[in-house]
Amino acid sequence: MKLSQYLNENDLMAAINDIQTYPFIDEKLNGILSFYYGEQTVFDAIPNTSINLVAMLIVNKYADKWEALINMDVLNITTGGVTKRVEGTTSSKTNNDSSSNINKVSGFNSDVLIVDTQTDNEVLNSEEGTGTKQINDYVSSHKELFNNLSYQDKTNIITVVLKDITNILTLDLY
Repeated sequence: MKLSQYLNENDLMAAINDIQTYPFIDEKLNGILSFYYGEQTVFDAIPNTSINLVAMLIVNKYADKWEALINMDVLNITTGGVTKRVEGTTSSKTNNDSSSNINKVSGFNSDVLIVDTQTDNEVLNSEEGTGTKQINDYVSSHKELFNNLSYQDKTNIITVVLKDITNILTLDLY
């Protein structure tokens, strides 16, 4: 069976989107896949397997790769909503310290001690502080990220996805 015949009988892209939605997989991709790779022979087990299972196999194998292609961390694209959180802190610290130092001496042939010198110390430290911290959380979706890519990057991603799907479904015959 040829890939074009298999794709005419089964909506593979809809089955993939039922498992996990990708912005680059739509109804037109079945036709594009059939156009470029339609004459390749489908692996014998594929027509006898349900389309949902085939889609699950494809998603399980390539999901991480496809997400990395449009991942915000890799491309440094900031889109979507921004959630701002401001945290405030207030601190107060008081330290009271007092001490007394008395030096006594005794006279010759006397059991009584007499105060010679005395030092009294009293220290009061007080610290107060306030601070604020702002945290920005950037929220974005795969669709927003994909839409912000250049046409060439979108085409490259679609080419990789088509080749990945073809690797699962068809035989390499020379």
